[in-house]
Amino acid sequence: PIQSSLDSFHQTANCFQTTTCSSTKRSPPPSKSLRSYVNSNLHPKKRVELVDENDKLKNAAAMLAGVVARLETRTVALVARLPDPIRDHIKPLSQSLPQDPNATKLSLAQRFQNVVGILNEVNKFHREITVTSEVRTLADGNAAEVAAVYVGLGQAYYAGANGAAAGVGRPSETGWTWEPANDAAGQISDAIAILKNEKVANFVLLPLKVHP
Repeated sequence: PIQSSLDSFHQTANCFQTTTCSSTKRSPPPSKSLRSYVNSNLHPKKRVELVDENDKLKNAAAMLAGVVARLETRTVALVARLPDPIRDHIKPLSQSLPQDPNATKLSLAQRFQNVVGILNEVNKFHREITVTSEVRTLADGNAAEVAAVYVGLGQAYYAGANGAAAGVGRPSETGWTWEPANDAAGQISDAIAILKNEKVANFVLLPLKVHP
């Protein structure tokens, strides 16, 4: 009986693998594909239900593809306006944004995950004050390493190590723009030192420009 059961199981496995089986009365003939066999043996009502459900899924997928394509386009434009620290941080995700949404091999789930991941990191950066080291071109035209502080995505400041050079950064349509602010170098250096716990906390007046 055991050997008979094993033989039956082996024969059944071969049926699934080759889609034909001589011992099964409902097996499709070799000239038919498995899909056509299944379609021909489904109850008409069930077949209609499956077709309707498949059409609904295709329509939903097409709608979602359009939504994520628009989100990707807007996200690419947003990334171009971000400052270097957060842009470098999200580079693994932003590099996955397709240049042509109609030609990408990524699944809809992966594409949505990339967009959501980028927006989450950008939102987190916008809610924080970030201190970092950068290389900036100073007013005299020379490049130097400076300490920079970003107040979310609204404004940024930098100060050189000598305490004499400083600047202010603001977002624009084509990325961040930086202007010299050597007159405020002392205040900007103090603010950065406080954020780095190198000085006692205190109120510091910094230059600020608000665009409507």
